[in-house]
Amino acid sequence: RVLFRSMRFKSIKSGTAQLIVFDGIGRHVIQKTVQYKTGINILPIEVKHLSNGTYYINLIGSSGEKIVTGKRFIKQ
Repeated sequence: RVLFRSMRFKSIKSGTAQLIVFDGIGRHVIQKTVQYKTGINILPIEVKHLSNGTYYINLIGSSGEKIVTGKRFIKQ
């Protein structure tokens, strides 16, 4: 059983962002504030409470900039 999923991304600056995970019909299933740093970042996302299916991740910076959009993962 999968408890966590990791999201890896690269950033040219550090800051705070909203991590939003939504399901295939657009419902927000996870939303939390995260910190990221300059360079490579790996963010753990707890998915143990999610049903099996396809999910998408958006990471939106505190100024509204899109850092990651539509990153897909499948929970089985």
